[in-house]
Amino acid sequence: MNKHFIQKIRGFAALPKSYFSLFTSTLMASVIVMTVTGTGPLDLWIFSLFFFLSTAFLNSFNNLMDIKSDYFTKDNFPLPSGQISPKEASLFSAATLIVSVATLILIGAINSSAAGVLLIDLLIGYFYSAPKVRLKRYPVIKATILIMHTAILPLIVGLTLANKSITDYLTVVFPVYVMGLAVHTVQDIGDVVGDVIVGDKTFPSMMGIKNSVSLIVLLFMLAAVFTWLVIDVNYKVLTMFLFFIQIVISMLLFIRINLWKIVYWSTALIAFAILVFLLVK
Repeated sequence: MNKHFIQKIRGFAALPKSYFSLFTSTLMASVIVMTVTGTGPLDLWIFSLFFFLSTAFLNSFNNLMDIKSDYFTKDNFPLPSGQISPKEASLFSAATLIVSVATLILIGAINSSAAGVLLIDLLIGYFYSAPKVRLKRYPVIKATILIMHTAILPLIVGLTLANKSITDYLTVVFPVYVMGLAVHTVQDIGDVVGDVIVGDKTFPSMMGIKNSVSLIVLLFMLAAVFTWLVIDVNYKVLTMFLFFIQIVISMLLFIRINLWKIVYWSTALIAFAILVFLLVK
């Protein structure tokens, strides 16, 4: 097989990936919906497909818009490495958006309210990276969009499908949001050089890395304290133990900042496990 062709295939396969894996993000969103609705994956396959496609669009479009900064921090990514061209990336991103909308139409036939929520997901995914608007320039807004995409909007979709009131789950949203803010601040540590170059305002680029690490630890502590005092969790001891592990892992950044990828993935997966425990009623 032609070597150039294989390189293109690898480039297109890597384009929709990011620090937050295409498959991991899809799995998290799907599990949240299944946990809330109490249904299996076969009943919700169309929603899982949408989460996969919308994540592919968000990541590929973001990588296309971030090509300038990625030359400095992610030169192994398909665009800065030259595996695929910006034009090819544009066509790929547009294709994922079109198929996402087509999937959304099918979901609308099942539940129009859920489709409306997911339409918001697509819109914020676009404005997250879109030129001039570029919401990811602002630290809290950036993290909020990513948390909404992976956790909060899937939660609302699940509640909508199950005809449950969101007011019963409002207390869960706060620790999930705070943990998400901490996790994505860890990710921003790895992107700090590129963010400074393009002028994106993140906590590490504004506060410095050391102060950002202190903020990360404090945010995880805040989420833990709130959960202990406010939320009635079925597996409270186990949940608090997970919080403890999460805090300890985040403190590794005080020792070695180059461990940020390990800290990022570890704390993100622990945050997801905590969320599942919080949702189990």
